[in-house]
Amino acid sequence: MRLARFLLTILVSLCTIFFLSSPAQASDAPAKRIDAGNASSVYIDSAGKLWASRDTFYYEGEKNRPAMIAKNVIAVSTSQGESTVYFITRDHTLWGYGSGTYGQLGKEKDFSPTPEPLLKNIVFIDAGHDTPFAIDEKGQLWTWGNDNPAKGKSTLIQASVPAFPAGLVKMADNIVQVSSSLSHTLALAKDGTLLAWGDNPGGEIGDGTITNRTHPVTVDISTLNGRKIVKITTRFGESFALTDDGTLWNWGQSYTIPAEPGAGFPRLKPEKITYLDNVADVALGWGHILVLKKDKTVWIAGTGKMLNRDMEYEKIMYEERQTFLSMHGGKPDEETGDDDSLNDTSDDRFREIVHRWHSPRKIATNIAEITSGQNHILLRKTNGTVIGCGANFAGELGIPNKGKQVYFTFVTLPVPR
Repeated sequence: MRLARFLLTILVSLCTIFFLSSPAQASDAPAKRIDAGNASSVYIDSAGKLWASRDTFYYEGEKNRPAMIAKNVIAVSTSQGESTVYFITRDHTLWGYGSGTYGQLGKEKDFSPTPEPLLKNIVFIDAGHDTPFAIDEKGQLWTWGNDNPAKGKSTLIQASVPAFPAGLVKMADNIVQVSSSLSHTLALAKDGTLLAWGDNPGGEIGDGTITNRTHPVTVDISTLNGRKIVKITTRFGESFALTDDGTLWNWGQSYTIPAEPGAGFPRLKPEKITYLDNVADVALGWGHILVLKKDKTVWIAGTGKMLNRDMEYEKIMYEERQTFLSMHGGKPDEETGDDDSLNDTSDDRFREIVHRWHSPRKIATNIAEITSGQNHILLRKTNGTVIGCGANFAGELGIPNKGKQVYFTFVTLPVPR
């Protein structure tokens, strides 16, 4: 009996030590270990070291080669607008570096070349476009940075505000996930309620209207028929939700190409994307949808520069581009002296048109995590290796900048020793 009590005492003591030493987690979302932002790539290795790859980024090091930024990192997020990187360390401190043009780093400065501590007790970060959102251990959602529609205005009475810039705003309580674009923001509450605010001309708020919302309103998720939302993500003018049965839902109106060609738009409430199933995760590019399925395969669908791997097809599209420019008052590329027209990105109206839609196709296997920038993607394999493909104009693939797209030529991002 004494031995049993002794063993029980030891067990209780060990459990107490474990829980006291393990920081509380408020977010149900898995931490991001890779992220692809505006011409930048960041990833965390198995030892918790954060690496960044970007041509002429804000660090000292070899050009076009990943540099080690910090240690003891558990999550990372990089913005889709200004080049700002945020990461969370094991002690739940939020750090940031890079562009600070809109106060994203809490100070009036153009940029910070080295990471600076921003907030304590943070468990989730979404860099957004130029307006970051952070969730603390209590589930409180905080925002700062650029005063764009995605920032919104709080309806809460704030009794106290952490020591940070005056622009820090508390948006909501009991939040577990957040995703923000240039136009609007989604926030998932612990009880499954979905909130949204920002611009709403295409129904991206999801409340059944096209009324802009400066304060959080409840998204009408009745079309989900009781399904639980496990992931939310946004891009300009569109909202997406992944549910626990592996189905993907979309609302709003795309400014490049609809998420599901042939569907009616605008979508004022969540509607199922019928061509995808068994989805475990989703990431969005400018014109493509990247999907990780439950069998650890990765699929890509949509349009845009990421999908133009056939150079003969590119030649046809180039010829169509000349016709397009002539019809709309622009000069053909031969008249402008542009000898690299196949990689020209000056006219996105041409580069994102409906007839270039590609149905889902498998591009990788044995993948544990996915992420996407506007025109490049990163994949973390089940063995921890990080690979990428797509645009490399700024050295985001960790290789010398060739100023061209890398169409479905996967590159392993190196980790310097």
